[in-house]
Amino acid sequence: MSVDERTPTGLTSRRGIAIAAAATAALLIAGFVGWDLRSETLAHTERPERCVSTPAQIGCELPDGAMVGVPLETSWIDADGGLHSGDRPACLPASGWDSSMPVELTWVPVDVEGAPERVVVRVVCG
Repeated sequence: MSVDERTPTGLTSRRGIAIAAAATAALLIAGFVGWDLRSETLAHTERPERCVSTPAQIGCELPDGAMVGVPLETSWIDADGGLHSGDRPACLPASGWDSSMPVELTWVPVDVEGAPERVVVRVVCG
């Protein structure tokens, strides 16, 4: 038996090496593109400069001046770390926001009819 008969084809051939190199390059490019797209949709957490809290709505101003609405029924975490879902955050009561109560908002960027928006997905009180 000659050496050529015992040597596996595939990655040892020039064609196999070229295919493996092209596949590796494609995976790397896809990974970088995927990371770039994912980084634009990561959630952001910020402490608002001020909030307006009424019985009908909640709105907060972020440090960069952007205004965001806070859903009246949202997921929120109280000062003791307890998770609440589907009700109004205790730190943003209908009677108005007390600025001595720390509030932290987590939002994600979304595209609404071609316009960028920030949607609040979580509130941390305390």
